[in-house]
Amino acid sequence: TVAFPNRSPNQAQASSRLMSLLPASTIRALGQKEYEKRKQAALEVEAHVRELRDAQQYEKINAIVKHLALELANSAQAHVRKGALHALSGTAIGLRQHAGQMLPQLLPPVLSALSDPDPRVRYTACEALYNIAKVARS
Repeated sequence: TVAFPNRSPNQAQASSRLMSLLPASTIRALGQKEYEKRKQAALEVEAHVRELRDAQQYEKINAIVKHLALELANSAQAHVRKGALHALSGTAIGLRQHAGQMLPQLLPPVLSALSDPDPRVRYTACEALYNIAKVARS
C-alpha cells in the first residue's frame, strides 16, 4: 500500500482500495487544476463503471462511489472536489438505467457541494446534479 502523509491508516486503506478499482493515473487526474484533465478522468471513470455494470459487478461500483463521496468530495483542495463531482456524474452516466438505484449514494455529496465556499465547486455541483438527474429520469 501507498503511505500518504497526514493520513490515518483507514484513509490510506480507502485510497489503496480505490487504486485497485481505478487506475492511479485516473485518480490523480481527477485532482488536476486543468478542467480538461479532470473531465477526461471523469470520462475514464464513466467507461470503467460501464464495464463494471456490464459485468454486473455492482459491489465494485458501490466502492468507487463510496470513495468518491467520502474521500474526494470532502478534500481540502477545490480541484479534487470538482474532480469528484465530475466523476460522480460520470458514474451516473455509466450506470445508465441503473443510476436511479444509486441516487442515495450519488446525490448527498453533490447536494452538499452546492453550499461549498468555492463558487467553481458550486458551479460544478450544479452541472453534476443536472447530469445525474438527466440520466436518472430516463
